[in-house]
Amino acid sequence: AGRSAAPAITALAPSIKPISRRSLGVIVNFGLYTLLLYTHFSRRWYDGTMWKQLKLGAKVLRLVFESSPKWASFYFVTNGLSSITPAVTLYLGKLTIDAIVAAIRLPNSSNINLIILYAILSFAAEAINSFFSSLAMHGYDVMKDIFAKFAIKKVIEHSADLDLAYFEDPKFHDQLEKVQREIAYRPTAAM
Repeated sequence: AGRSAAPAITALAPSIKPISRRSLGVIVNFGLYTLLLYTHFSRRWYDGTMWKQLKLGAKVLRLVFESSPKWASFYFVTNGLSSITPAVTLYLGKLTIDAIVAAIRLPNSSNINLIILYAILSFAAEAINSFFSSLAMHGYDVMKDIFAKFAIKKVIEHSADLDLAYFEDPKFHDQLEKVQREIAYRPTAAM
């Protein structure tokens, strides 16, 4: 009943080791998950919902930059710099491992000095990453506050132009309260 595919695999290619059931299960699950994601996103592109979300994201970015171009630029630059430093840290880790392997093969003082240099550079890259991440979080907090004030001002200006009949409608009043309650965090959370 529970036959293994290993004899068939070894008969076809004797040099290939058979895959365990667990590994095969992981591979199959990964393939199914990838297929699911592909069909989900291709369907979303096809029916236009992804385009709608991209357009909405562009509108949000435009409003955020309109509210405070200086702080929005500050946030995006510091966030970009903090996202580059992990790649630098990873590369320095690779260089450190290469230097350790070289020091094991051929022990001399230049390899030890290189290992120490790479370790110091790795610590420096992590410190820079932490610094830029802190700056990005500060910029995000300031930008969020500025945007909340800007958006509330826009809502107030728009509601001042409306007729009084709108304010007597309970649905509109609930909508207005919901906008005022969620305006502080919803648009900046979309970034």
